[in-house]
Amino acid sequence: KNTTTTLTMASEQPSIANDPHAYLQAYIALDPSRDALFQLSGPVAAYIQEQEDATVFSMYLAAVARHMGVAVPAVAELGQQRAHIIEAIGTAATKCDNRGIISDSGILPALARWMHAAPASLTAAHVEFLQCSVLAAQYHYARRMVDMEWPRPIEGSELAQTLRYFYLRGLVHMGCEEWQWAVRSFWTCLSVPFEGISAIVIAAWKKMVLCQCLLGGSTGLPPATSNAMSRFLTTREGESQNIPAYRDLVKAFQGSDQVQFTGLQQTHGEVWQTDGTTGLVDRLATEVLHCRVRHLASVYSVISLDQLSNELRVPVGNLPLLLEQVNGLTVRTDGDFLCLDLVEPNPVSQEGLIQLMDLTERIRAIDLSIASSSRYQHLKDSSNRTATSGPLGVAEL
Repeated sequence: KNTTTTLTMASEQPSIANDPHAYLQAYIALDPSRDALFQLSGPVAAYIQEQEDATVFSMYLAAVARHMGVAVPAVAELGQQRAHIIEAIGTAATKCDNRGIISDSGILPALARWMHAAPASLTAAHVEFLQCSVLAAQYHYARRMVDMEWPRPIEGSELAQTLRYFYLRGLVHMGCEEWQWAVRSFWTCLSVPFEGISAIVIAAWKKMVLCQCLLGGSTGLPPATSNAMSRFLTTREGESQNIPAYRDLVKAFQGSDQVQFTGLQQTHGEVWQTDGTTGLVDRLATEVLHCRVRHLASVYSVISLDQLSNELRVPVGNLPLLLEQVNGLTVRTDGDFLCLDLVEPNPVSQEGLIQLMDLTERIRAIDLSIASSSRYQHLKDSSNRTATSGPLGVAEL
């Protein structure tokens, strides 16, 4: 069947308002086409955003993903319809009651294709791709798709779109345990110029300071943070958003105060749950415990199991696994006593430094040899040099 005939048959199906399941199933069965994608925008997209039926959401994602596979230039012709589709995709994915549905629909690679059509510009496709990836817990896939790209907002784009992108990107890096990239993403979110208070920026700050603690760094604000947000995050204005709870938790962590940290962790359990930071707080609790172990190892070379258990507030039976997880610590058992020894990282040997200097000198010699050759100058000045003409420097070599 050709596309026109198939579309005609689809149009004969009940309208989406009368029978949304049959309507969407008809489009899932069609061959991919720009016209079918156009039909799934406008009123259909608006209808999707008003529904609560999880099956409708999953079917819409599958139908749109099927027809998003048409050539990107053809998709670009959709204009405003494209924006309606992307917005409806975000709504449908957010309301899906099973994250597996998002992955199975094929919407992630479809959005990635649209996103890669404009890799340097931050578009709505970038935002909803990350949103769907986070909802589907496909962090590593999203990480591969965004790679090292750092898209810039398009002139005239909405502020919320830019904030959402860098916040969601931070969540993706968190899911991959790339704490430095997560901090960079949240830092960028806080650096976006605007005046006012944003819930997205508040959420970004909460996760940023916890990730900074995991990295062992400072927890300051970006210099570009707006005055309004700076006041909100550093004064009593932030009490309504539980900002003091995070400040106190960070202070306890930085002071390696295990008792204080544990108390705050338990007292504000509902806050961490609501903000989606429970996992980060649990990681920090483990790190605080490890810091306490390292401190005790620096004080005691030999300590009894009972004393260590009391100091750490950890049952004796859990000590072996805990001590095994502490970096830079070696433990020997002598009856009811433990011999603790902190192992410092090995410094770079003199031989290793000599080898590194020799390698550096060889690379410099290669660069000079290439740059000073007549062949290099000829290729550099040639206006018709092809891609296979040879390397022009160490980077290309």
